[in-house]
Amino acid sequence: MVWNVGEYVEGYTCFLWLLLISMLGYLKCDLVIASQVLGVVFAFLTLLLFPLLERKELAGGALLLSANGCFALWALGGLETVGFGFFVLLGAYLFYKKSTESNTLFFVGVIFGLATMTRPEGILLVAITSIFCLFNNKTPFKKALGKSLAVILGFLIIYAPYFAWRLTYYGHFFPCTFYVKGGTGILQLLFGSRYVFHFAVQYGFPLLATLLVNDKKTFFSRNAYLISILLCYVAYIILVGGDHMQGYRFFVPLLPVFYLLIQNAVNSIKLGKQPAFGIACFAILMIATASISYRWTTRTPQETIKATSHSYQYRYCIGVPDNAAYFGKIIGLYIKEHWPSDAIIALNTAGSTPYYSDKVAIDMLGLNDYTIALRDMPINLNSVILKEIGHIGKLLSAKGRDEVVKAITTRFFPWQLMPGHGKGHGEYVLQRKPHYIIIGPACGSDTGWFFSDDELLASPSFHEQYQLREVFIPVKDNYYRYYRAAQEGVILFKYYERRPVAH
Repeated sequence: MVWNVGEYVEGYTCFLWLLLISMLGYLKCDLVIASQVLGVVFAFLTLLLFPLLERKELAGGALLLSANGCFALWALGGLETVGFGFFVLLGAYLFYKKSTESNTLFFVGVIFGLATMTRPEGILLVAITSIFCLFNNKTPFKKALGKSLAVILGFLIIYAPYFAWRLTYYGHFFPCTFYVKGGTGILQLLFGSRYVFHFAVQYGFPLLATLLVNDKKTFFSRNAYLISILLCYVAYIILVGGDHMQGYRFFVPLLPVFYLLIQNAVNSIKLGKQPAFGIACFAILMIATASISYRWTTRTPQETIKATSHSYQYRYCIGVPDNAAYFGKIIGLYIKEHWPSDAIIALNTAGSTPYYSDKVAIDMLGLNDYTIALRDMPINLNSVILKEIGHIGKLLSAKGRDEVVKAITTRFFPWQLMPGHGKGHGEYVLQRKPHYIIIGPACGSDTGWFFSDDELLASPSFHEQYQLREVFIPVKDNYYRYYRAAQEGVILFKYYERRPVAH
């Protein structure tokens, strides 16, 4: 598993997902389709877990989950999001139901090991579960310690060999993505808090069901484990700054556990005739969830363009590929057909374009380049933002927030502020001597979007060595009207080509 041939770079955090896709690829399945097939399979498996593991009560959590448009969106999204959510629910459900059985605890550890191999956040589940075993007041400490160790042992048996392999193979404790996205500061806290607040307003209303529970003390005691998972994961989302991708991607793995808690709440309400009352509650919550999902799903080109042009696009479910995926594919196929086979390309859209172009690529954001990922940036965004804010009271007024936003956006482009987009190294890119450089988004730009762009455009050497090219690429597929840059049926592709060396 390499970035370019012979270039051992860990630019991913979803080993198990990548392995499953590769297995389908080995069977001659298109990798893009394979990722979507896996997403749908894991989505159905997740829904099936509710009735399979809950046979004494109404398994209404499956209905609520199926009504959430974010879950449906990411089932077809191609990423590991829904697969990770499956392992989270399976492990959490087994511990919640059978936390007294040692064999089950070992198996829970194995499941969370698989979860961590799918997404590194899985380590949170191991920590939470081990702590719950250890500090169970109803169990003698020696026995509680044994249960905690059973979870950890199950986790290590599956995860330790993988970690040893990746450390030997790549030579780093963490992937590039950790060094680029890792760390917490005022910027991450502000973005993360906004992200969580919007989700709570939009999809958090089923929590009102807990207010109707008759014996609240018993309910919260029995569900303390599930609540702890939810709270710890929400805290993690805040610390890392949330996400910019549509459909609340970071919350999707948490949705099954969230709706399991709601299911338990509804089944704990003792009002009216059972199970008729429970069925009515689930029906109301399901209709409300589906209605909100429909409200926040774009359907027309105009709605889609409006949603994707806003920094709140993560609130929407958008039924077409995002800009990077759509334009990256078109540009990648153009490059594959028109540029030399041995061309080296430096770019920011390091997913779709390199995949479809089949060319050697330099990731200027550092997600697939240790040199850029490990660079100490000359400008500390969080220090700049703290200086502009001055004191927290400034954020409490609309005028104060407007002043802060204006000051920051005057100095930085919006994308430079997004988690995972704050690294770059223009000088290093020039040292690699790529044949082509694509500044800005997938279809290119002659103005900077990211830090590598700014440093390149400010470099005299860059302008001496590279010249701007522009190409119009016609597009007439099913989606082009949903993108502002392609609405006229043509894309303007801007890139910089290395000037011929004078002899």
